[in-house]
Amino acid sequence: MSNERNILDYVYVLVKWRRLIVCSVIAVGVAAAGISLVLPKEWTAQTTLLPPEEDGGQLGMTTLMTSHIPPNLRMFMGRDSSSERLLTILGSRRVLGAVVERFDLVQEYGVRDTEIAIQQLRQSVGREFSEDGALHVQVTASNPELAAALANALTAELDAVNRYYKSLQARSARKFLEERMEIVRAELREAGEALRRFQQDHGVVDVKAQTAAVVDVIKGVAQELALREVELDISEHLLGQGHERLEQVALHVAALQRHMQRLVGNVESDGADPAKASVMGSGPTLMKLPALAQEFARLTVELQVKEAVVGYLGTRLEETRFREARDTPTILVLDPALPPAYRSAPRRTIIVLGAVAISLLTSVLLAFALESMDQVSARHKDRIQAIRALLRKDG
Repeated sequence: MSNERNILDYVYVLVKWRRLIVCSVIAVGVAAAGISLVLPKEWTAQTTLLPPEEDGGQLGMTTLMTSHIPPNLRMFMGRDSSSERLLTILGSRRVLGAVVERFDLVQEYGVRDTEIAIQQLRQSVGREFSEDGALHVQVTASNPELAAALANALTAELDAVNRYYKSLQARSARKFLEERMEIVRAELREAGEALRRFQQDHGVVDVKAQTAAVVDVIKGVAQELALREVELDISEHLLGQGHERLEQVALHVAALQRHMQRLVGNVESDGADPAKASVMGSGPTLMKLPALAQEFARLTVELQVKEAVVGYLGTRLEETRFREARDTPTILVLDPALPPAYRSAPRRTIIVLGAVAISLLTSVLLAFALESMDQVSARHKDRIQAIRALLRKDG
């Protein structure tokens, strides 16, 4: 019974104040409809762009790091530099100012100068990246044709500025590579000259081949020396001192020993010595070969490194020259902007329904508030009249 009485009380209040509620709802609905008719109409056109891929030479490490990351996890790493750069360029004064001048938006917006028109155009442009990396650009204007034209013009200006940025970046890289190429080429010439002087001074041509040749010569001399020493020992026992054959063998042994020492490097060759030609012809001595081989290897590696650097710089220089001269579009337009068929604002139905709902809720709350005040007045009617009588008496 209590619940039924409460519900009936609510229904009683609504029925009692029905005129207030209905009149408020109708008045607010009519006012909202009138305001929605007065509001300026707006249309929004959208174009979808695909940001350019970064050059492998400039962002090779970034590509290497992100190529093995799952697509659903790349969102936590943020957008790449090309996307961020596109957003910056799209909101720049250079792009927006060119579009303002091209379409005379100062007169279109009814403002006094270009700066205000640029600010208003910036507020009319929406930018959003989808999960697949595409850039959606929405432009709002006073008519559908202008909205589509502004969106396509912004895309063209964005691509032109991005191409200029790429060309400027390639030009700076080219100048740096050309300067670096001259320095490395000079270093390469110095390394080649140092290796040539080293080969001339020490008679080094091929360390491995010359080492093998020296070892073979020493091996042959050692074998011959061992045989002659045995022959000398036998001759000393069989022949007497002063014998001609014994002296010939002794001289032969002594000559082989000196030649062995020269090959090993224990004794320097005399300039007048006939054996010098054969020693110098076989290359450095055995004792000098390790140090010479190490120095020769160092100079050779240094020369090879300089040659590799020159080759790498030459390849990169040609790439930067190509990028500098390239004038192809850098942004792929997936969906060009078309004049929208329906306006984006004002949404009259939503405005009217929202205003009616708010008015209904407000009027119902007001009705219950007024009913509560009436009940309080009726309950304390005697006291209220007594207070009014006292006030009149004092007055």
